[in-house]
Amino acid sequence: MIIFTGSGRSGTKLYAMLFDAHHEYAVDRLKTILEREVPKQDAPLTNPLTDPTQRRRIMEEHLAGIDLATFRDSSNPYIHFIDALVAMDPEVKIVLGVRDGRDFVRSGVSRGYHTSAVNASFGMRPGVDDPYYDNWSQLSPIQKCAWQWTHRNHKALTGLKDAPQDQWTLVRLEDLTANPRRELHLTRLEEFVGRRAERLWLDVKVNKNASFQLPPKEEWSDTWNQEFYEIAGPLMHWLGYPTPERYAAGSSSQPSPAMIRRNSPAARAT
Repeated sequence: MIIFTGSGRSGTKLYAMLFDAHHEYAVDRLKTILEREVPKQDAPLTNPLTDPTQRRRIMEEHLAGIDLATFRDSSNPYIHFIDALVAMDPEVKIVLGVRDGRDFVRSGVSRGYHTSAVNASFGMRPGVDDPYYDNWSQLSPIQKCAWQWTHRNHKALTGLKDAPQDQWTLVRLEDLTANPRRELHLTRLEEFVGRRAERLWLDVKVNKNASFQLPPKEEWSDTWNQEFYEIAGPLMHWLGYPTPERYAAGSSSQPSPAMIRRNSPAARAT
């Protein structure tokens, strides 16, 4: 089984096109299962799926009848079920796709992510156990989407820290689409996946926004940058994205030292 996942707006559909994978396989069925397993609450927890047996049961129902040996899918909800995927298929390979958080925010604000009333378990709003819960309504659209990007990527990284090191890798979208050495990065990904990519998709804008409410990140004001980096700075720095020094450390969103492996951008040559 090969799984491509991410925070959303991070290239999962592109990976499906590159490697001839499903995109959001039976996602409506998964939503139905989650609605049954995670009832809506007035004061939900940020992570109500704390029972590993429940997570595996959800994945087994979602993927019932598939051939694990040949199954390939790209879908963001898998960030919540990484341990269940490893338990179901000890040979699973997982690709976590990440993207510059500022581009996620620009896309997310334009798609109304900051107005979402989706259950907190899906990482669109903080639960009552999250420090941002009490003042969520006072946060700006940029701050809300910065929290979403940080929380969802941290959720994935936390799940991956106990997965076998040689069975997961982290890929920055920009390394495949805007890096002069993208052929090297794509070759590394092909070697990990064990399949050759359809390179023609690299120059196609996949699942792009029709319009944007924010300008490109290079044109952001100092206020917008401050709003973003105060929440997302440590993770941006860890992922190897440009980060002002004063925002590069000191947040609970930064991955723990145990998670800094060969798979992290900071631990490998680019």
